[in-house]
Amino acid sequence: MSEQNEVKKLCEILVSKYYFNKARIKINPSWKSSKDIPNKKIAEILRKASINFKKSPSKDNKGGRPDVLYENPETKFLLIVESKDSISDHELAINDIQKRLNFFREFSQVEEYKVVGLAFSGDIETEDHEITSFIIKEKEVIRKQDKDQLWTEGRYLSWFRNKIFFIIHRDY
Repeated sequence: MSEQNEVKKLCEILVSKYYFNKARIKINPSWKSSKDIPNKKIAEILRKASINFKKSPSKDNKGGRPDVLYENPETKFLLIVESKDSISDHELAINDIQKRLNFFREFSQVEEYKVVGLAFSGDIETEDHEITSFIIKEKEVIRKQDKDQLWTEGRYLSWFRNKIFFIIHRDY
């Protein structure tokens, strides 16, 4: 199975099982296209990142673009996915997503966006896959979880709430 097919399957599952808005999911988005990325600040960050990615050795030929980009401007949520065909390349997916997230550290704080990065490898329809999640919090890229699991947008957003929210929330 090709990496592009795996990315498409991953996006279909995000929509069908995790209720992501299909219109907001962009596969291999180009920062040059306002149709792909209407948010000009995100497009500019991806442009800068693409220059950096083009300079580094890579097995793919995506021109420095992420595999998947999902933006919800209403909730200020941004999901970025780096995908690899094989689980043996999972560390490369982790390195790629961490590198890409570093370009969004300032943006996440200034624009108050909640940015999640996923390193994905393998076949999403079987147990033969790995997912490693990262968030940007207080300008730091933090490894959040290695449960090989996807979540809803709301669940990802809950990762950004502080502990006080959970204490208050539990009382209701």
